[in-house]
Amino acid sequence: MKKILKILLAIICSILIILLGFTIYCIIITKDVKLDKNKLINTQECITYYYSNGEKMLEENCNREVVFIENVPNDVKNAFIAIEDKRFFSHNGIDVRALFRATFNNIKSFSLKEGASTISQQLIKNTHLSSEKTLKRKVAEIKLARQLEKNFAKEEILEMYLNTIYFGDGCYGIANASKHYFNKDVSELNLNEGAILAGVIKSPATYSPHNKENCYNRKNIVLSEMLKQDYITHNQYKEHKQNTCDLIIAKNEENSYLNQVKNETIKILNNKPYYSKNIKVYTTIDAKFQKILNQYPYDDNKNSIIILDSSNNVLAYYSNCNEQKRQAGSTLKPILCYAPAIELDLVSPLTKIDDIKTSFNDYTPSNYGDKYYGSISIEQALKQSSNVVAVKLLNMIGVENSLEFIKKTDFPIDESDNSLALALGSTKKGATIKEIASLYNIFQNNGYYNKPTFIKNIDDGNFTIYKNSNKKTKILSSSTTSIMNDILNKTATNGTAKKLSSLNFDLYSKTGTVGNKNGNTDAYSISYNKDYTIGVWQGNVDGHYLENNITGGGKPTSTAYNLWNEIYKNKIAPKKIPMSDDVIELEIDKISYEQENKILLADNIAPKNLTIKGLFKKSNVPNQKSSRFSSPEIENAKISVNQSGIYIQLCVKEYYGIIVYKDDFNKKIKLFDYQKSPTEVFDENYIENTEYQYSIVPYFSNGNEIIYGKEYFLDKIKTPSNKLDGDWWLDNE
Repeated sequence: MKKILKILLAIICSILIILLGFTIYCIIITKDVKLDKNKLINTQECITYYYSNGEKMLEENCNREVVFIENVPNDVKNAFIAIEDKRFFSHNGIDVRALFRATFNNIKSFSLKEGASTISQQLIKNTHLSSEKTLKRKVAEIKLARQLEKNFAKEEILEMYLNTIYFGDGCYGIANASKHYFNKDVSELNLNEGAILAGVIKSPATYSPHNKENCYNRKNIVLSEMLKQDYITHNQYKEHKQNTCDLIIAKNEENSYLNQVKNETIKILNNKPYYSKNIKVYTTIDAKFQKILNQYPYDDNKNSIIILDSSNNVLAYYSNCNEQKRQAGSTLKPILCYAPAIELDLVSPLTKIDDIKTSFNDYTPSNYGDKYYGSISIEQALKQSSNVVAVKLLNMIGVENSLEFIKKTDFPIDESDNSLALALGSTKKGATIKEIASLYNIFQNNGYYNKPTFIKNIDDGNFTIYKNSNKKTKILSSSTTSIMNDILNKTATNGTAKKLSSLNFDLYSKTGTVGNKNGNTDAYSISYNKDYTIGVWQGNVDGHYLENNITGGGKPTSTAYNLWNEIYKNKIAPKKIPMSDDVIELEIDKISYEQENKILLADNIAPKNLTIKGLFKKSNVPNQKSSRFSSPEIENAKISVNQSGIYIQLCVKEYYGIIVYKDDFNKKIKLFDYQKSPTEVFDENYIENTEYQYSIVPYFSNGNEIIYGKEYFLDKIKTPSNKLDGDWWLDNE
């Protein structure tokens, strides 16, 4: 018993020592952390945005409106408390129960996913700290939250919180958000609208009223929490759960790029220490390019268009439906299927695959229009956007191996995306036009990928807060990207994007269409050259089908054509993207390829019309060479005799000549010499009851020299003893 008590005492002492050490550590790392009351509501903060040329784009948040807590309806206040901090009025800045629960869950998941932040902690984080998930930042947050609670009443803290939180679309504070989304003063907000605003702040990009389905689902979660905490009755919950709102969101589509710029700015600043006063944001937006997008005559469909440079800096952006995550369709095929297969030396552009209806266990993909091409080259399959071939390639590579390439980029991939449907662009999260178009930077940029961005740098007038490092990530070899560029150039010439072919400069392109047998919901055109990438999306975000069965090769590609034409109206168009030194063009035996599906190097003396050219990585060149012309051969020959004479049936290629020899009384004579082989040779000069032997020598003439093949001896044949009328050979059987 004494031994057990000693062990328990030792454990308790160890725990106390650890706690003491941790406490001392916390005191040391937060010794300089102090509450700054001037930061809690900084109404003088001003953010100025600039175009890439230094021209002022926008100045906002200067002397922004502040709402007093007594002017906030109770339903609105309660919505925020219910969803963000249900014990707000009972804790002293830290919700110990929630903190222990989050700590336990984080330990269990080996992550820092849960933060258990109270409204007081969120206010401190938004005004004093960064959003990085570190122990030091969390300890500082807790210390400052406690100081906050000692200096201000709960109603004051709630007021400051509502005036500082971010609601998306560049809206700081509930007053700005209320005006922006509902065109109302805060005092006029109802329960439904308050629940929407309370739901938005968890993730403005995800739950923004622009994304109605997500927004209303989140709103209903807020209402559910209000019901559980007795802020509303069951009847109120039922009534408002079904209600939507009249969203009066500013629809100035010409300024849609501003929302993108603002959201990226906030994301950057949320991961940096808080800066007050004047902030200057220098963007990548090119004023001239943006003007082109703003003035383009769009149709009635929803459109999102982006122009990027060769470093994936966003030069211009337009959308009449805000940023939408949609299924990417065939635009992912080059990245997920073709490029990895070429990179791993599994295929070359000339490799043929059967484009026929195929089942992969319980998954049976179909081509667009249920059209199939039979045995088709990789190059042709991508040009025609075959779904079956894409799935076969992904199956050949292995989904996990394919995902290793795209996971190095900024493209959103979920663990559940591990299926062959990924070949057709089906992902759980979907993707924006920026995320899709920026992938083609890999092909444009010699195998390297830059993370797309709207922001070059941010400063506060004294020092740099953020500077885009423009770091490159190697995704593919230069040889693979060169081959992909060649195929995508042909796609723009005579493939699904052939509407671009009439431009007087080279482009590389891929189209994509998402839909089913009832119609299409999304259509894409991605095109690029050495300098720029243009991504075009058209669709209906409410799930309706596009009119006239629009496809990626239709209106989106026409839009891309017009934009390219406008960009280079007064410019010299760039040359093709250079070919890698690790890629070689080889001549392939056309007959073996077309008739036998074999890729053999062409014979050195093969006629040009009987060869085809193909690009190959030096690491994956054909290892066999045709001897079709340097060693002519006869595949088969048969000899027979009848009353008229001796017949020789030939199976010789039409490009060969033949010499027929006859052994006549031990004397070899040249019987015939045909420069083009016939299908049959007839010899009527023979003696009865005599044995003969014939031989054939094939040859090939290229005009300068004659190459003779191996002599082919036919079976000896004996003529009958007499010539009779009729079918005498039948009588002898």
